[in-house]
Amino acid sequence: MTKKQINWVGFLVGILLFSISLFRETLFINSYFGIYTLLFLKSASILVLGYFFARIIGVRPIRFLIVGICFEAFIRLTMPFAGPINDRVKKIYKYPTLKNIIFPITDYAQNIARNIGSDMGSVQYFETGSRYDEELFYTFEPSQFSFKHINFDNEYSINSKGARDDEASLQKPEIIFIGDSFTTGIGVNQDETFSSKVEKALQKKTLNIGVPSYGTARESLFLKRFDLDSCKYIVLQYCNNDDNENKAFVDNNFKLNKRSEKDYKDAQIYNELVLHYYPFRYTYSLFAKKLLYTLADLMAKKTTSQPQAKAVTNDPVINFFKILQGIQATYPEKKIIVFELGLFATSEEFYKELKKLVETHQLKNVELIDTSKFINCDGCYYSLDFHIKPKGHQLMADTLVNYLKK
Repeated sequence: MTKKQINWVGFLVGILLFSISLFRETLFINSYFGIYTLLFLKSASILVLGYFFARIIGVRPIRFLIVGICFEAFIRLTMPFAGPINDRVKKIYKYPTLKNIIFPITDYAQNIARNIGSDMGSVQYFETGSRYDEELFYTFEPSQFSFKHINFDNEYSINSKGARDDEASLQKPEIIFIGDSFTTGIGVNQDETFSSKVEKALQKKTLNIGVPSYGTARESLFLKRFDLDSCKYIVLQYCNNDDNENKAFVDNNFKLNKRSEKDYKDAQIYNELVLHYYPFRYTYSLFAKKLLYTLADLMAKKTTSQPQAKAVTNDPVINFFKILQGIQATYPEKKIIVFELGLFATSEEFYKELKKLVETHQLKNVELIDTSKFINCDGCYYSLDFHIKPKGHQLMADTLVNYLKK
């Protein structure tokens, strides 16, 4: 074989390693040995691709390696600034032509940064702080631990019932907060959550039982594990990623599809993959995410170009409303306050559709908050992580205090 042929064969081997590590992850995530093998493959694929690509274009591999290291450092160092820069470009009103040229670039950079930054692990799969639950798949366990992300670094204190709150809050709370990671307070300290701020403002005992990635279905079941005799208000937070769980729950006659402890252990092992840095992690993620999203777009275009059968009604708001009816029926004397917090931003659509259902069915003791009116402000959401910042929690708390004072 000629040198040119060897270089192309090596480059194809790099593509093969990249493809295996990207599209066949499930082959490796059943053990810690498999995870570290996968990490090796990811790094090796970038190194092999870079080495042989350099030889193909006639560049010394060592120089290409130096460029690659600088590129990796550049991605990591600039990721936190992609969002703020894009926000500033949005506010260029004097020079619309300049804005039209720059904005697509900064918006693309922000989306790429968010896609890479999202792979930072899930707190509900930490080996310290979480545990398998036969009914709910997982809950927090009594512990103290920290969760670090590019955007934040926070401490967690979990009480004896698996809630991110103190032990005293379990005794006769007047207000109980249920929801997912927004209610848990991912991205803020314990005393910065909107539930803590409501407690401080009203001088009424609150209990925060939000658990990351729970849909409304699991939230409603988790609520039943707590003493609500003294509770006057249930504050229910919805997120636009709840519907897969909610739909399955409603379709299964309001029963969860249970998952095994092995599934949970596999999820914990996979979580180790995204928690660890490996050489050229950000470069790998950049190309991997771009490829996956390109393929997803192509599949979406192919699907939409085909004749579509009349869709069966599958409205996320309807699924949520049916579960809400169950909560209201279980606790008819409690006042329920409902609002949405969406990923990176919150629209008014959920509020508008739910309001119609509540009014049509005359659901009693249910109040709705349109969070889209205030939660999308500058500095409310993190730039890379989709959760709200301390400012967002403060605005949410202020709004809830006004409702609870009525």
